[in-house]
Amino acid sequence: MALRIPLGILSDSIRRRRIFVTIGFGFSLAGALVLFLAPSPGLLVVGRGLAGAAAATWVVATVLYSSYFDPARSTRAMAVLNTFNNGGQVVAMLLGSWAVARFGPRAMFLVAAAGAALGLFLTFGATESLPNKPPMRPRDFFAVAKDRPLIIISVMALLLQVNTMSTISGFTPLLAKGMGAGSMELGVLSMITTAMAAVGCLSSGTTL
Repeated sequence: MALRIPLGILSDSIRRRRIFVTIGFGFSLAGALVLFLAPSPGLLVVGRGLAGAAAATWVVATVLYSSYFDPARSTRAMAVLNTFNNGGQVVAMLLGSWAVARFGPRAMFLVAAAGAALGLFLTFGATESLPNKPPMRPRDFFAVAKDRPLIIISVMALLLQVNTMSTISGFTPLLAKGMGAGSMELGVLSMITTAMAAVGCLSSGTTL
């Protein structure tokens, strides 16, 4: 959370996107390998920190992806990108659940490392063009942050995240585990939720 805004400002300042996406996949790969190779409470924090740094580059990735489209199609572009994002999570949950059920909990970090390595490789084939507008300055960010509609939408998004994390990602899996659900069942439960999110994202770029 702390890295997302500074990374966005830095990316705008140097007018580069792809390098941050590449670095993000590198952090993701490193975090997965740390958690697989050296499982301990301390290194769990390190691995999760690396994963968090990787997640912080998602905003830059969305800007890079939207740059491939005409501005009038930016909403549709974001819908497609988020659909693939949720679809990727569905695949990860399926593979991770199977790996955990078959080989134990640490196997899911190998699945994550493989996905990160593939993503890292693919970033080297991505292209980018310099934006026509001047780079954003820190004071520009504060001007945007005071935009009233943006504040309202951000509060709505915050409430949605609270609802999602406290129920779907928190209470529901614990309840299911208490009812006897195993690793595979928990994975399927999360997969169903994420699959519906993918459908919702895809529909947001249409007349719906």
